[in-house]
Amino acid sequence: MRVGMNEDPISQALTALHGAIALLPCVGGDAQASLAGALDRVATALERLNGLEARLAAQQALLDDRLVRVENSRLFGAWNAVVSYARRLLGRQNASPASAGALAEDYSVWVAHEQAGLPEIEEARAVASRWPRQPLFSLVTEGGNPEPSVHNQSYGHWELCADPARAGGEYLCFLHRAGTLSPFALHYLAEALQSGDYDLLYSDEDEIDAGGGRAKPKFKPDWSPALLSSCMYLGSLVAVSRRRFAELGGFRTGLDGAHLHDLALRLTDRGARVHHIGRVLFHASDGNAPAAISRRGNPSARTEMAAIVCSKSPGLLDTCLKSLRATAAETVRHVIVICHEETGPNEELRRVIQRHGAQPVTFTGAFNYSVMNNLGAAQARTPCLLFLNDDVRATAYGWTELLAEQLSGERVGIAGAVLRYPSGALQHAGMVTGMNDGVGHVGRHMRSSELWPWLLTTRNVSAVTGACLAIRADLFRALGGFDPAFPNNYNDVDLCFRAREAGREIVCVPVPGLVHAECQTRPFLVRFEERYEFFRRWGLQLSRPDPYFSTSLSPSETITLNVSGETGYNSVLAKYRG
Repeated sequence: MRVGMNEDPISQALTALHGAIALLPCVGGDAQASLAGALDRVATALERLNGLEARLAAQQALLDDRLVRVENSRLFGAWNAVVSYARRLLGRQNASPASAGALAEDYSVWVAHEQAGLPEIEEARAVASRWPRQPLFSLVTEGGNPEPSVHNQSYGHWELCADPARAGGEYLCFLHRAGTLSPFALHYLAEALQSGDYDLLYSDEDEIDAGGGRAKPKFKPDWSPALLSSCMYLGSLVAVSRRRFAELGGFRTGLDGAHLHDLALRLTDRGARVHHIGRVLFHASDGNAPAAISRRGNPSARTEMAAIVCSKSPGLLDTCLKSLRATAAETVRHVIVICHEETGPNEELRRVIQRHGAQPVTFTGAFNYSVMNNLGAAQARTPCLLFLNDDVRATAYGWTELLAEQLSGERVGIAGAVLRYPSGALQHAGMVTGMNDGVGHVGRHMRSSELWPWLLTTRNVSAVTGACLAIRADLFRALGGFDPAFPNNYNDVDLCFRAREAGREIVCVPVPGLVHAECQTRPFLVRFEERYEFFRRWGLQLSRPDPYFSTSLSPSETITLNVSGETGYNSVLAKYRG
């Protein structure tokens, strides 16, 4: 059972102190009185601190209640309508990508920060000369001749070869298209190998424009097997262990230029150790992206789901269930509705449930998303569970099949869906840690992003929203379901974090046609106790850069370049950093 606020370190310390005071009769002489006085003063100070914390929590709860009343008032309702309209306008503005000139200007500032942080060539050579490991790189050129930039490398242990079978290096460094290596490319590859024996390494990259300037950066996440199955995101500079390359039998023929993507997929199928270097180490001189092959999960798997929907609104529920039956009847055979009837029976809600052939489960307590969904999950007998908000509406076929496909293997534990506002702007495309005061919805109110082209591609993420979340039923039960300590917020993130701790991946899937009219059934307010528990439990994880996002981008939901030269993670989280 997880420790709650009433079992925090202060309470634990008080318990230990009172236990020590009870043992004082065992201490003889003058030391007993002195020790008793000291322990009593410490206990008094801790009790005073505990009382102050309790009063703070009480005052915060009162403030929360006031905010709820204000939010539900007519005046705030009018103001909220204005804000919603402004957001729709913002969504339309973000739908149009930034002008090429503005993006180029921002990127030139970013490049200036990057260049200022690089060492001098001789300094890099001096550092590298002290490394205990000096790997030899065999550079295999494809699609161009990078020899000039190779000869300018600060790291000197390399060889050029055209045939990987004849290479003598510890690592094969494939240059997958015409372009220029950063002078420090091999330096940073070798630096990464000082801390681990990786099977595959890759880096960020950009392009050289017609004027010779750097443009079109391609920042990448850390190792994302789901994204690799979707596209060849590793890019144009890939280093592979020569030993592992030989074990796989090298490249396969007949792949129409996608041989490196095929190699990477086969390599990672065997449990490869992969490392991402978050630096731009290659500058392509052509506009041709590396060829890729298509790989999906198991589309033939007929995984049945039970959909679990919490609702107190007959209108929202009717729209949700009607769209669910129209678009997902083949996958979702069982629908369970948790009827939130806090003030008594809701006959209209029951009629909607009956009309759509769903199973009702009564809940009469105060709203608690976690408890309600756990009740629904206990009634399900399908291999997978689909948690769905009643303000989500499906408009296209195939979305549940795509979610089920991701759960067909053992690797992925949770699959979330891309959701859009009624305006068409993105509401959810995966969650990123380090945004806002902990986590944020990357790309919210946008429609796409040139800076983060993976936004609408199936990829690994740190967490997904519970508004449309599919999970293997056995994993959900092994994790103990949603945590009731999070009745309104963070319950989905907490579940995803626990699944990742258990070794399962979280993926976000760009399914078609899911519209989410966010927060239609409850006030959007993060209460003190939820935030307290969330940061107590996950503060260290929240303080670290998200492995599935890039620190070259600002830690904000709107995707922009981070031109500050810093990682940008919220200073509020600094005390949690390890």
